[in-house]
Amino acid sequence: MKTNYLIALAIFGLTIQQSNAQMLGNGTPSNPYQVTTCDELQQVQNNLTAYYVLMNDIDCYQTQTGGGPWGSTGFTPIGTDTTNSFKGNFNGHCFAIKNLYINNPTLNYVGIFGYMDAPGKVANVNVINASVTGGNYTGILIGYKHSSTLDTTYSSGYVSGGDYTGGLVGKCGNYQGPTCQITNSFSTADVSGHDFVGGLVGQIRCYQGGLALLQNCFATGDVSGNTNVGGLSGGSGTFQGGAPEIINCYATGNVTGVTNVGGLSGWVGPYQGGGSSVIRSYATGNVKGTTDVGGLVGNNGPTMGGGAYIQNTYATGNVTGTTAVGGLVGSQTSTGAGNGIDTSYSIGLVTGTTNVGGLVGDETSSPIYGVDYWNNTVNSSLNSIGNLGSNANIFPSSTSQMQMQPTYSGWDFTNTWAITSNNYPTFIPLNTSGNCHFPTTLEASFNYSTFPACVSDSVHFTDKTTNTPTSWSWNFGDPASLSNNTSTKQNPAHLFTGTGTFFVTLIATSGGNHDTIQTPVVVTNCLSDVQTLVNSNCNVSVYPNPSNGVFTFNIERATVGSKLQVFNVIGAKVFEQTLQHSSGTNTVDLSKQASGVYFYKLISNSGIVKNGKLIVE
Repeated sequence: MKTNYLIALAIFGLTIQQSNAQMLGNGTPSNPYQVTTCDELQQVQNNLTAYYVLMNDIDCYQTQTGGGPWGSTGFTPIGTDTTNSFKGNFNGHCFAIKNLYINNPTLNYVGIFGYMDAPGKVANVNVINASVTGGNYTGILIGYKHSSTLDTTYSSGYVSGGDYTGGLVGKCGNYQGPTCQITNSFSTADVSGHDFVGGLVGQIRCYQGGLALLQNCFATGDVSGNTNVGGLSGGSGTFQGGAPEIINCYATGNVTGVTNVGGLSGWVGPYQGGGSSVIRSYATGNVKGTTDVGGLVGNNGPTMGGGAYIQNTYATGNVTGTTAVGGLVGSQTSTGAGNGIDTSYSIGLVTGTTNVGGLVGDETSSPIYGVDYWNNTVNSSLNSIGNLGSNANIFPSSTSQMQMQPTYSGWDFTNTWAITSNNYPTFIPLNTSGNCHFPTTLEASFNYSTFPACVSDSVHFTDKTTNTPTSWSWNFGDPASLSNNTSTKQNPAHLFTGTGTFFVTLIATSGGNHDTIQTPVVVTNCLSDVQTLVNSNCNVSVYPNPSNGVFTFNIERATVGSKLQVFNVIGAKVFEQTLQHSSGTNTVDLSKQASGVYFYKLISNSGIVKNGKLIVE
């Protein structure tokens, strides 16, 4: 089917758009456009205010291969900015969009919907095995969602971006009143970004009033970033009023970052008034960072007034950091009324150097605590609050005590909490199914470890298939690797024999059911632009490597004025230093960068002298 696409012609301020002539329907609420193929999904960009309905599962595999209308960057986001945003209504009818691919790291507002604004609504959409790479405001389904609603949606796959990156939505915000909400939604995608990075949403925030709501949501993917990094949300807060809330949500993925790192949310709090809250929510993943690191929330508290309140929550993952490290909250601040932690507990191993606490790492002013517990069998050398010691309402308790209901004084075990023998408290389930029950059948999906993959490294594949597969059949699309081209392991590794695009296929089986997924894996030299070296007697050694981000370069016989540069895997320069001496040691500090692979090159006036790989753990 040949497809008509958006043609934007800006002449004397005039924009002309083609219609969705090939779809059935007329785009009204009573007769919405009917989307039946990925081509037709792309056509939604032709009319950004119409009503649409997905009529069946659609496969967007051609966005991966450059087939049809798509080039090397894959699917084109629908809605590009504030003046060209999606304000229509898209009902997925619980059907799936499979194998969607976007690879445009220099583009902001990236997702199936790049920029969505009020009164726009997206609901009942199931996005499976997506691979999305963008710049700032990047999510699998929506890059930036402004004052609009999102209900009963799901995403799986992998997403990589800059600031405001999430497994489902990059950023959800409102302005002066209208509600911005995400409800009954979840993501199993692995997520990598820079600032405000979350398993479900990079940031959810109110501006000058209104409500920003995350309710009945969860995320299970691993999340990595730099600042404000969380298993569910990178940050949840207000600016000059309003009330963002996280209610009945959870996250289970491991979280890695530098500052404000939390198992559920990296940062929670208002700025110049308003209130933020986390209620009836939990996190189970391990959390690793440097400053303000918590099992549930990295940094909780307002700046210049307002309140940040945590109630009926728990965290079970291990927490590792350096400064302000806590089993539940890394850093807790109070500058106004309504701040504190109530009816919550943590049980993970907490490790750090300065201001390390069983429940809270660092406390400023006087937040209110109400009957909270933490495991001092696991953390026998810690106090309740790292910088202050004990608190009358925080109770260090043994493992056996925390697995008995009588320990929890005043807690509601009728409507909120439940506990069984030899287990910690959990929540009584709520009826939060939404309009869809997806995925209800076996849905094959997988992620891989490095993005893009490097030809010199084994690529580790992680099965993400839903609904409990029992066997796996992999084909790596690399026949030159002979017998190594296939595997029956659940989570195999493969060393590709060359560079290029390899189409990796997974067949997942459970009983008599099976599902097949195919995803292109791009394998590069990673140092393709620095492979040709000039002849030089210069010698470079790097230690430690891998490291926590700080590397020592011992350089001998270099040309004074040479440049030492470091790049990330998508080619962005993250460090540069000019050598002042021909020999000596130089420190490269990447501790504020996300964990992963980086590449260095030493360049003199005559060309590239040395190059190599750095690994930040």
